[in-house]
Amino acid sequence: MADKLEEQLKERGIKVVRGDYENIPENVAYFFDFEGREEVWERLNNNQRLVLVEVDSFEKIEEWEKKLNSRNLNWRIVAGVNVYGEGMSEEGFLGRAFLQAAKNKNLVLPGLDQIYRVLAVDDMVEAILRSCFFSGTSGKTLFVGGGEINSKIVAEVLVEEAKMTKTQVIQDPPRADTLWRASQEELEKKIIKSQELLRWGPEITFTEGAKAVIQYFVAKVDQENRKKPTIKNSKIGPQITREMVEKRYAVEVEEEEIGDETLERKFAGEESHHEVEDEEEILDPRTEILEEETGEEESREEFKLESLKKSPLPERVVEEKEVEIEPDLGESSVEEKLIPPPASLLKKEESKKIVKNKGSFWKWGLFGVGWIFLVLFLVNFIKIVTIPKKIMGTESLIEKGKYEEAKKEIELLSKNNQKLLEIFGGGKVGTLLRAEGEVVSLLGLSVELAQSGEKISSSMFGEKEIEMRGELQKVEKSLDEMVSKMGILQGRLSGQWQWLPGRYREDLNKLKDKLTKERENVERIRKILPILPEILGLDGKRREYMVLLQNENEIRASGGFIGSYAILSFEGGRWLGFEVKDVYEADGQLKGHVEPPSEIKKYLGEAGWFMRDANWQASFPSAARDIQWFLEKETGRKVDGVIGLNLASVKAILGVTGEIYVTDFKEKVNENNLYEQAEYYSETKFFAGSVQKASFLGGVSKQLMEEIKLAKGAEGQKLLTAVMDLMDRNEVQVVLNEKMASEVLAEAGWDGAIYEGKCNGEKCVADYLYIVESNLGVNKANYFLYRNIEREIEIGEKIVKNTLRITYENTAKSSAWPGGDYKNYIRIYVPVGTGVQEVNWSENGGGERKVISGEELKLSRVGNKEEIGFLVIVPVGKKIGVEVKYVENINLTTLQSFSYLNYIQRQSGFGDTGIVTLISIPENWRINAVEPAASVVGGKLLFNQKLDKDIKMGVEISR
Repeated sequence: MADKLEEQLKERGIKVVRGDYENIPENVAYFFDFEGREEVWERLNNNQRLVLVEVDSFEKIEEWEKKLNSRNLNWRIVAGVNVYGEGMSEEGFLGRAFLQAAKNKNLVLPGLDQIYRVLAVDDMVEAILRSCFFSGTSGKTLFVGGGEINSKIVAEVLVEEAKMTKTQVIQDPPRADTLWRASQEELEKKIIKSQELLRWGPEITFTEGAKAVIQYFVAKVDQENRKKPTIKNSKIGPQITREMVEKRYAVEVEEEEIGDETLERKFAGEESHHEVEDEEEILDPRTEILEEETGEEESREEFKLESLKKSPLPERVVEEKEVEIEPDLGESSVEEKLIPPPASLLKKEESKKIVKNKGSFWKWGLFGVGWIFLVLFLVNFIKIVTIPKKIMGTESLIEKGKYEEAKKEIELLSKNNQKLLEIFGGGKVGTLLRAEGEVVSLLGLSVELAQSGEKISSSMFGEKEIEMRGELQKVEKSLDEMVSKMGILQGRLSGQWQWLPGRYREDLNKLKDKLTKERENVERIRKILPILPEILGLDGKRREYMVLLQNENEIRASGGFIGSYAILSFEGGRWLGFEVKDVYEADGQLKGHVEPPSEIKKYLGEAGWFMRDANWQASFPSAARDIQWFLEKETGRKVDGVIGLNLASVKAILGVTGEIYVTDFKEKVNENNLYEQAEYYSETKFFAGSVQKASFLGGVSKQLMEEIKLAKGAEGQKLLTAVMDLMDRNEVQVVLNEKMASEVLAEAGWDGAIYEGKCNGEKCVADYLYIVESNLGVNKANYFLYRNIEREIEIGEKIVKNTLRITYENTAKSSAWPGGDYKNYIRIYVPVGTGVQEVNWSENGGGERKVISGEELKLSRVGNKEEIGFLVIVPVGKKIGVEVKYVENINLTTLQSFSYLNYIQRQSGFGDTGIVTLISIPENWRINAVEPAASVVGGKLLFNQKLDKDIKMGVEISR
């Protein structure tokens, strides 16, 4: 299997190093482990992908998972079920059956009616490669099985391919431990789940795959039989007919066009006789057996070795052209003219003259050929160095929607690339050309995807009729192919390129960075494709989604205050409408009293709970359920999901569409003036129950929808990328009611739920931090707010100490609307079991610290997290520092290695916030690995980051 994998990687032009475990190069992108070498795992970093491969015997997998989870590694395990191929083991029932077929013995197989899976080694290798190149496989064990089959079919194939004369099958049920301590049904579920992750299924049938394996085993058995000693001159033997002997020992001698001397030496009497005698020792016993059994003298004579001799070839005749020498007609004597020089001398002189002329000719010839090759080299080198510019030009054509022109350029680039590979196919230049060829191939897929995207958009927002499901499946297939090619290209580009000139090396590095980013975008788009039919209502049923239009200048748990909302509708794959509604209008229809959360009642002063304040829960799925409840109670309308947007989302989309004109307000709005415009209309149009107050963001959103409908080509792709980025940053959060769609969004981390990560085993601790703020001051103070976070983490032998410091600065000049004091109810979420030591605050980041305790400090458990809740007020023009100290118990006394992992979740609408983390480790311990990169200050690790999206951190230490 390792040989097959190496072959596949090399075919893709990826450099492969085998067996050298002591020194793993830093530029190694993938490490394939077929043995479970734990000592090697210690030397890998998080940027290197570890692939553990196991076949049939799954007992070690559970132990591997525990050990790998305790390390901060990018790992995956690929477990093959009943894998067969050349070089396979003979221990399993399948290997044993192949061997029995090759030996023409009765087959021992599981019960004839039992269904199981068998997997060709080529399919296994494909699964291994996909586990590297596709997202969502890190930290997973993937069980790979082939097509379903039974013993009856296996037996029929083996009998046919091995030409067996024995056809009896002995039924022998397989042992239970081959199913990894689980039932066949459980294993089947794992296989199906793994196929979904790999977006792939086995392609090679047993009938196709068994042929080469049978040939391998037949050759192996034949070789073993040849090694057995032969009994010479035995009078007992099998019946061998003359026809069989002739067929087996027929010798064909091909004539070779080589020199006479060589031919004469090859077929000279003595040497030829010697070779024949060697062969005679082997053939003699057979001829004796034949003679005795047939009694025919003629038969034996037909196999006399003389019949294999070959007559010497006639001497080669070389025709030499005579060189005619004109006699000298000068004053030479008659004798001189009549008496020619000796023939030998004449030939020698003629030879010199010819050689001299030939030498002169070859010198000029070589010089001319050299110039031709130099010119060709320069022309082709110019082609090589200009390919990147042509690639960029083609990319520009795709962005402009000039797809036919782009296709012609791609075809031309591909042809030129193939021609150059024929000339410079080897070495470093060949590797570079293969990489360029893959980029050209990716451009071809980009054209296909862009055209499909326009078709889908035209059908969704226009009148164009297409087969939507088929087009989505086409996109899915192209995206899978693109992810695979990008992964291969990343592996190829991960090598050393110091030999390139600096200018081209810089271009290559830009390509690598762009490739990484584009692959992330493709993988994110790929995640939502399976649920698009549900979202778009391709089953013909209407789908409606509530879109929350939130303003983070008055931040709330899910992103901001809900000033208005919209209903987005689809049916049969078509967009039906985007209705903007005022939240106060809906709240005015609520009948009865709903008791609000205690914090809203106590600090906001609201006696009742309404939809405008319903996004209180820190976990967006919980908040979405509350909001849908209020929508139904207030308006009688049910929806299929909730989408949270805020001003940051609108700003990012404006960055793609450009400036828009909001008709209702007669204002031009762009990404640079959006916040100022929102703040202005909050200030001048505020009064209780005002529809206009809430509709500015609604008006902007409504106009943006019109722009989105018209987006094509590059603009459409940029919009999609922008939305994906917003979802990664939690600025857009989506909760759908349909179960499968909900699970896909949760897996992608796009539903805004509280992260539930944890460690397996005692060698690891999973820390967690989620700061959730809610502005209960009935103003837009967050517009004027600056925030900074500092953390100190001390890892000890028995405890992890955390000190969290948050500094707030309110830059508002007065308390006039929309500014004012920042009345902030903070909730901090940390791992369950964490002990809070102290919460305090101070003015201007120093001075007297005031401890928050008693009724002012609310400690509770939410899911598997501890919630620390309290109120902090940041007055106008003031700076306030908040400090929270808490600890978590651990035990490193018996451990030799340990991993500290930390997940920091970002609240939607949190704005630009810096976060500095300082981590110290126990004495006599050393740092093995860090993720992401960190500085060392005073023996401590310093992480200086921006909280613009969720942050994952990790430190691995050992004694």
